[in-house]
Amino acid sequence: MPPDEGTPAAAAGTETNGAAAGAAPAGTAEQQVPISRLNFVSTKLGAAEAKLQAYETELTNLRAQAAQADSFRAQAEAAAKKYDSHMAIGRVLGGLPDQDVVELIADRFERLPEPERAAGLGPVLDAWKADPTKAPPSVRPHFVMAPVPPTAHTPPAPPARPPVDPHRSVVQTPNPPQGAPDPATMSLTEWTAYSNAQRAARGLPLHPTK
Repeated sequence: MPPDEGTPAAAAGTETNGAAAGAAPAGTAEQQVPISRLNFVSTKLGAAEAKLQAYETELTNLRAQAAQADSFRAQAEAAAKKYDSHMAIGRVLGGLPDQDVVELIADRFERLPEPERAAGLGPVLDAWKADPTKAPPSVRPHFVMAPVPPTAHTPPAPPARPPVDPHRSVVQTPNPPQGAPDPATMSLTEWTAYSNAQRAARGLPLHPTK
């Protein structure tokens, strides 16, 4: 049973402001957090901050790499565009022109109004080649092709003669008789002439004649 009011026990269990003895003051909430809990939370917070810093560093590096990749991509696209322009201009002009000529023609194409550039570089160059008056004055001379001179008729060369050996004398021999002569019916003079004709044709030495 609670002590009766006015008794010493009741007086001992109360404070002067009427609050129970040993109780927290009115309007406050006393909390006690173990030191181990504080250390655990502090460690977790430090790890989270370190990880956040690492994420920020990685994000900065990735942004730098992305910017570098964009720069490389832009350079590659510019090089590919210049190569395509060079090949297209060389095709129309019939060869590989000087780089200054390529850059001049490409620059004049880029200065055209958008409706004219919409057809593309190749068709525009073909139109300039077909009618150089449509090309800008600064590049017009490159599209005016010089006329090809007519090819003069060259007579065929005479057939080459076989070389003559200066160390070999030419021997005049009588023409051999027509048909198939019979040596048995020939005289000695006729046979000698016939035999010499045959030997001369073969390049053999002739029989002596009187």
